[in-house]
Amino acid sequence: TLASRGRDHHETARAAGYLASHLRQQGNFAAAESLYRESIAIDRKVLGPGHPFVAQTMNNLGILLEEQGRYADAQAIDRESLEILLTSLGEDHPLVPTAMSNLASALQSDGRLDEALPLRIKSLELSRKLRGPDNEEVATSLNNLASLYRLLRRFDDPAHLPGVQFLAFFQRQ
Repeated sequence: TLASRGRDHHETARAAGYLASHLRQQGNFAAAESLYRESIAIDRKVLGPGHPFVAQTMNNLGILLEEQGRYADAQAIDRESLEILLTSLGEDHPLVPTAMSNLASALQSDGRLDEALPLRIKSLELSRKLRGPDNEEVATSLNNLASLYRLLRRFDDPAHLPGVQFLAFFQRQ
């Protein structure tokens, strides 16, 4: 891709992003981070800083940073990614609840449970609205929210029902 398209091309950025994901899965975090950042830089230059492709790669970088325990860095990247998606695509796009969930995950990993809660709730609401009640993404959102309620020790709160709904999802399958 680099030879045929050049460095400053969206397809070059995509190739760098795919390679970064592969390297991340192999545990080569430093190389993966470098390629994610290169992909983001290319797409910002070629497509503009507010393009959804920039946000998608930022989401992947945020996951990588969270996996390394770099929670503050992950949260900053995830917040920017979410803002780009909300601005460029609006709330009613399937990438938005995923980005919200990624930010909630980084906050939750950092022990900032009360800040993660409204994001988990909103992510579930949007997933249900956009994908319907019997979608695997909805089940994942239900599980994430139920896990957060467990960490918050909110067993007597009627809002703990996501765990019950999560089990019901699998009984319907």
